[in-house]
Amino acid sequence: MDHADSKQRFLAECKKMDPLHDAFSKVLERAGVADGDSLKIEELNSLHRLYLEMLSQALRHGIQEKVELEPSQSRHI
Repeated sequence: MDHADSKQRFLAECKKMDPLHDAFSKVLERAGVADGDSLKIEELNSLHRLYLEMLSQALRHGIQEKVELEPSQSRHI
């Protein structure tokens, strides 16, 4: 599998990850990118950077959803 294909599969798995429970190695495994041992350091760094960006976005999105839900929930009390 070439790096571009690995990156696309990895990105697809990042979009499905649970930001509170899915570690980098778990996303690598689900994407079929082995355990990272067969990757060049630059490729591994590239995937890790993608993971951190997607994790950051997922956490920000989750925090924003929680903030948006809290005011409406308090009105119903």
